[in-house]
Amino acid sequence: MLRLRILLLGDNPLAAQAACLQLKPHDVIHVMTGPEALELACDEDFDGILVDVGMPGMSGPDFIAALHARRPEVAARAVLLTGMTRFDDQKAAAPLIWKPLTREDAERLYWWWTGGDDP
Repeated sequence: MLRLRILLLGDNPLAAQAACLQLKPHDVIHVMTGPEALELACDEDFDGILVDVGMPGMSGPDFIAALHARRPEVAARAVLLTGMTRFDDQKAAAPLIWKPLTREDAERLYWWWTGGDDP
């Protein structure tokens, strides 16, 4: 298995820690704010980006839109993650996975980030 470099944007440290456990053995860089994630995603290379929808300040879809304006090829590897009970995934700017992130979700993400179908 190829080891991936993944950017995880989420404001809940416990949820991020749980996601990191599911994403092992990959290298996960966790950040808690949209501006910080945007800077990293524009300056560094990531195989995949996992973005919480309900972020304060800059929401997950807002982050993806801002990233798309600067690095569309990187934004194309972003996946939204949500635990919201009311979220219109038809309006999502990226594929959507529901919380909590499971091992099966992590395997689907790996497949997609390495060239397979949408998760």
